[in-house]
Amino acid sequence: MSDNAYMQNFLHPPKKPPKPAVKVMKDGREICDQLTKAGRDEYMRRKRVAWEDQKGICAICHLRLNWGDTTADHIKPRKSGGSERDDRQENLAAVHWTCNTERGSKRSGYYGVP
Repeated sequence: MSDNAYMQNFLHPPKKPPKPAVKVMKDGREICDQLTKAGRDEYMRRKRVAWEDQKGICAICHLRLNWGDTTADHIKPRKSGGSERDDRQENLAAVHWTCNTERGSKRSGYYGVP
C-alpha cells in the first residue's frame, strides 16, 4: 500500500455497513434493534400496525386504546432478559401500558391461554 493510500484510509476510513434494523434468528424469531434509529422505527411501525389491526382496542382489557397510551405487548412473553425475544408482527399486540404492566410475564388468562 502506498503512503498516499495509507493516509487516505487513515484520514477517511472505509465506512462500516449500517447495522440491520431487524435481526432474524435461526429459529425464525425477529428482534428489532432498539440501539439503532432504524430498529426503533421498525418496532414503532409494528406497534402501529397492531394498534390499527385491533381498531384501537386494547388486546387485554378490550377498552378503547388511544395511540398515546399504547405499548406493544409480546403475546409469547420475552422471558427474563429477552433471551427468547420475538418481535414478529404476529407476536405483538397493542395494549394499554397499565394492562401490560399488570400482566407482566403471565400467560395464563391472556390471549386465549388457559
